[in-house]
Amino acid sequence: MRNQSLTDQTFADNIIVGGDDNQMGENKRLYFGGAGENTDPLWISRYDRAFNQSDLRISISDDESGDRLVVGTTWWSDGQFHPYLVVQSNGRVGIGTETIGNERLAVNGKIRAKEVVVEANSWDTPWPDYVFNKDYKLSSLNKVEDYIQKNGHLPSIPSQQSINKDGAKLGELVKLQMEKIEELTLYVIQQQHKQDALEQKIKNQQRQIAELASAKN
Repeated sequence: MRNQSLTDQTFADNIIVGGDDNQMGENKRLYFGGAGENTDPLWISRYDRAFNQSDLRISISDDESGDRLVVGTTWWSDGQFHPYLVVQSNGRVGIGTETIGNERLAVNGKIRAKEVVVEANSWDTPWPDYVFNKDYKLSSLNKVEDYIQKNGHLPSIPSQQSINKDGAKLGELVKLQMEKIEELTLYVIQQQHKQDALEQKIKNQQRQIAELASAKN
């Protein structure tokens, strides 16, 4: 069957694209025409992957030249279209923003989630259990204090200026925080050893004093 073109027509009933031929794969497409050089194929189609499993496929481009799928509303107050969801032809998505950058997802607003999982292979360095390795060089608290006084933040932790400028990488920041927690644990263990040694020394001194007092009597 040849392609059919519909222009400025109004339908008072359902519009069905394609037939019920019980075949898997892609069905007929609904194309949206362009003008001039805007001839990238924009179409919607049903794709049957398996029994009772179908996709609604929307194609917005034939390359990554900057075409977009934009979902929004036209306000009655100003007659302007306000975009809320933007999908670029390179796969990047913006929610509440058209400024997406190089990230896969850009969101202008808060995100509510039950759980966020950050994969370990996204970090430049491994999970900081290396802090507990015997060859790990733990800085002295004096050196840490000097660094804080000079820089105003913990070693390895991004500064406020850096966060304000570039934001915070969630996975990397959690890893760095865990590194500091594990280092803090080692500091506490060191202090506990010193306290135990001091308590034992006091006990020994008290025993010696008691023995001297007993000998005098």
